Amino acid sequence: GEAVYQAAEATSRESLQQLLAATLAHFGRADILVNCAGVNSATPYEEISDEDWSRVLDTNLTATHLGCQVFAPHFAKNEHGGAILNITSSQSRGPGRGPYPLEPVVDAGVMYGASKWIHSG
Repeated sequence: GEAVYQAAEATSRESLQQLLAATLAHFGRADILVNCAGVNSATPYEEISDEDWSRVLDTNLTATHLGCQVFAPHFAKNEHGGAILNITSSQSRGPGRGPYPLEPVVDAGVMYGASKWIHSG
């Protein structure tokens, strides 16, 4: 098969729309979206700044939400369908496990949103 590199800012709806448009222009369709952008804070939860909290949620939760919103309508109307793969960290095994205290919170939000789209989409 053929692959093409296209940079995109995962936290920007406009950038993701441009990614989809570039994919459609080059291949004629999009078959899969892989959401795998992720960051975290090694700062203890009670000491995390508002800026760090926003950065983690924007990258791990909002980016996944935006990617799904931009690509899902194309997949729904495409006769070949499409797939969305949301990748999370292996560090998200529960509160207090591993060095990443926010990961379980973010994973729960992503999975809840994805499950609601599956039932209604």
